[in-house]
Amino acid sequence: MEDISKCQSNIIKTSKNTGLIDVIVLTCNGLNITKKFLELFYKNTKKELFHLIVIDNGSKDETPDFLKDFSKNNEFISVILNSANLGVIRGRNLGYYLSSILLNKKSKYLMFLDNDQYIQPRCLEHHLSVLNEGYDLVGVEAWQLNNRFMPVKKIENIKEHFTYVGCGGMLMKKEVPEKVGMFDIIFNPAYFEDPDFNIKSYQAGFKIGWNISAKLVHLPHQTLGKISQQEKIKQFTSSLNKFRDKWKNTKLPIMYQKYLKQFGNNI
Repeated sequence: MEDISKCQSNIIKTSKNTGLIDVIVLTCNGLNITKKFLELFYKNTKKELFHLIVIDNGSKDETPDFLKDFSKNNEFISVILNSANLGVIRGRNLGYYLSSILLNKKSKYLMFLDNDQYIQPRCLEHHLSVLNEGYDLVGVEAWQLNNRFMPVKKIENIKEHFTYVGCGGMLMKKEVPEKVGMFDIIFNPAYFEDPDFNIKSYQAGFKIGWNISAKLVHLPHQTLGKISQQEKIKQFTSSLNKFRDKWKNTKLPIMYQKYLKQFGNNI
């Protein structure tokens, strides 16, 4: 793993409460989005189920002050304020580093959420129940890549095959990153870290699933913060070329949702 213990990060609060799932979420400005995320997360999630790790990626608005106050008044949360924007990938890797090393957590699962993914009632319980149907890693959005390694289709039909599941909403057993590592920093700040992680997990023998009925409401993507469309295209193209070069001699996974269990209101 990259040595990110030397990042200029200010650990505002660490929770002493252990939950079953370490949930890592990044913030970067967008205070109102983060407020709504935390409101719904705490309202709709059983407290004994989670430990929330919030990584603020150098926000310039009032988000850091809000997170400081929120952490003082709420349990089950650790808050880390970065002095600068590390990028989505380095930020998520920092969350995993804190989860697995500094915080000495006894949790069994790791989950990544975007702060624009709003949790509905029983979301984590439902997601965990899908994972426990025989998977090591599950996501809430499934995608197909074509033979040019481009994401060409977001899967809507559970009978269609998929190549990977996205990072936002990804839940996994901790054995997965312990074996394959976390997100490859060659793709920092963003894009293609998720299919890359899926492929190396798939090659390591882990089972990957898709939760078609995940109890999440996802806003238009906010993870990168406010950058221009031109900059997004530049970053996307750079990561795409690196991804193609890394996996050019690899046959892409063709995966199907094996378990079709219908979940009732008892979840």
